Amino acid sequence: MKSEITSISVQSFLHFRELTKVENNLKQTLFRGQNKDYDLKPGIARQKNRKNLLDAERTVFDNFRSRFERFPEYKDSNPKNDWDFLILAQHFGLKTRLLDWSINPYVALWFATSLESSSTFGVVYILTVNHNKIVDYKDLPSNPFAIKKTIVFKPPHKNNHRIQSQSSWFTVHYFDEIDYSLPFDKQDENYKQLTKLTIPVSLFPEIRKELQTKSHITSETLYYSVDKMCEDINKTYAPI
Repeated sequence: MKSEITSISVQSFLHFRELTKVENNLKQTLFRGQNKDYDLKPGIARQKNRKNLLDAERTVFDNFRSRFERFPEYKDSNPKNDWDFLILAQHFGLKTRLLDWSINPYVALWFATSLESSSTFGVVYILTVNHNKIVDYKDLPSNPFAIKKTIVFKPPHKNNHRIQSQSSWFTVHYFDEIDYSLPFDKQDENYKQLTKLTIPVSLFPEIRKELQTKSHITSETLYYSVDKMCEDINKTYAPI
C-alpha cells in the first residue's frame, strides 16, 4: 500500500528556507506553489465535462496555434514544433497538459502566497526526480499528445524571459481512457517522491514582504511585463 505524502506545516519564512534546502545532488528537486490544495493535475484535466476530453484538448490547442500567428509574440518566440507551441500556450494561460514547476523554492512560495486565499493555507509541493528520469528537450517524443507516461523536462528559455525568471520546469501528463491523468500523489512510479508544505494564511503578509525585500521576487520580476510592474507599484505605493 502506498504511504501518504509527508506533510509539514510551515511556521515562518526561515522555517521554509530550512525545509527547502537542497542537499541531495543525485536527484533534481522541483517546487510547485499553489494557492489552494488541489490535485496535482494539469489545467486541461480539470474540466467539468470529461467526455471526449482528448478531442477537446486538441481543439483548444489547434485554435491557439492557428490564431497565435496574428500576434507579434509569434515572431519573437519563433515556435518550431508542438512542444514549442505547448510551452507558449501554457505561458499565456491556455489549459494544457503541462504542469508548472520551478527549481527555485521561493518562486513556488510566491505562487502559494501572492494572492489572498479562500482556503486556510497555501501549498508548496517538493518533487525529487532521479536525473536519469528527466528527458532532454531535444529528445522529447515528436507528438506530446501520444505519450503514455508522465515526463519531466526543462524547457529552453531562449526568447522566453518568463521561463528564465521563474526557473521553470514542467511535467507533461499522459492521457488514458479512465482518468485523464492520475495526480502525482496517486502515481506509483519509483522515481517520484513528494513532500507537501502547508503555509497558513496568517503568514502570507510576512512571507510576501520577505520575498520582495530579500529575494526580489514580485509579480514584476516573475512575469517580466509592464502590467505586472504597475501591479507591484500599486500594491506598494497605492494600496486599496
